[in-house]
This record gives sequence, C-alpha cells and structure tokens, in this order.
Amino acid sequence: MLIVLLITGLGIGGVLGVQWWQNQQVEQPAMVSVPQVVGMDRTTAENTLRDAQLEPTFSTENSDSVPEKHVIKMDPSSHPVESGSSVAVTVSDGPGTVEVPNDLVGQSLDNARNALREAGLSVGMVSTVNSATVPENVVISTDPAGGTTLDKDSPVQLQVSTGRVTVPDLVGMSRSEAEDALRADDVRLSFNVAVRDSEDEPRTPCSSSPLRPVPRWPRGPRSR
Repeated sequence: MLIVLLITGLGIGGVLGVQWWQNQQVEQPAMVSVPQVVGMDRTTAENTLRDAQLEPTFSTENSDSVPEKHVIKMDPSSHPVESGSSVAVTVSDGPGTVEVPNDLVGQSLDNARNALREAGLSVGMVSTVNSATVPENVVISTDPAGGTTLDKDSPVQLQVSTGRVTVPDLVGMSRSEAEDALRADDVRLSFNVAVRDSEDEPRTPCSSSPLRPVPRWPRGPRSR
C-alpha cells in the first residue's frame, strides 16, 4: 500500500512538474533586438521597426541639423526588448520658422544685418536706391516685409538709401517750373537758378548740372 502511494505521489509530482515547466516556457516572451533607425526617413524607419516585431510611436521636433521627416532619435536605441514593444521615434520637423523683424526699416545697414542674424535669418541681396528723404546706408525696405514668417536661415533682401538724388534737366523750363522740379519730393535740393532772356522763351534757365546723383545728406556713417 505504501509503495503504491509513493509511486502515485511521484507520478502526480512528475505531471505537475511537467506542467510547471510548460507554463514557464509559454510565459517567457520572445526578445528581439531594436534596429537602429536614426537618420532614416520616417517611412523606412517605420517599416524597419515593424519588420523587427516592434511598434513605433512617432513625435516631431524642430532640428537645424537633421533633414525634415528624418529620424533624430529613438528610445530604446540598442538593448533587446520584448517582441511587440513600443519604440519612441522622434522625427525632424525641419529647422522651424521665424518672423522677419518689424523694425528693420530705418535702421543702418549694419544694424539690420545683425538683427537678421539674431532672428535666425540670413542677409540676402543688398540693393541701393536714391532717396531725398532717407540718409545714406539706411534701410528703406525689405523683401519680404517685416512680420513675414519664413523658414529659419532664409535670406531677406535689403534696399538701402544712397543718400543721393538725381538732378533733373532744367534747361528749357520756366523759372517756376525749374524751382518746382528742384523742390519735388524725390529731389529736395537747395538751388540758385540762373536765367537769361531769349526771343523764343524769355527768362528760362540757361543751364543745369549734369543728370547725375548728388549727395542729399552730409557724408559719413549714420546708425541707429
């Protein structure tokens, strides 16, 4: 009787042991290596992780160094994980956007250049235009205008004043016409009109300076 009970107990214990071992095997999750996807574009990274039996979750952030829609970082990045685990992937949203400063017009060229760089923009083409109202090397306009949203590091063109105006051709005008031409908003020059009598056009200006830009403002650097 004792022998039968002992054999029965051993049999039951063996069965239970086998069942425990089997349960342990079922409960052990499969481990997989996390493939490196940093630098890949989003689509390639997603396919690579899913092929490795992993679940990618995506977020974005701005980056000056990583191209748009490419992976900046991932977590976890190397050690093995359970199959089906989530992998956090951060994708570049590009360098971001900035606004063109609103106060560039009226600043000196040097100050405007510094303001653009501090705003995260680059200085584009600088052109000049004559002006009777704006001193030399002072910004008259920007392209695009202040307040415009641009990608970071985009160029902004500047137009600055030469501080000069072009003397109009006064020959053949009456004295009043010549004076009006010299007082015009785009000229605004002081003047001394010399006139002469002629049979055809009495008391008209006998000469004028050549048609060339002349300084409208005192020479020398100006800044704000």
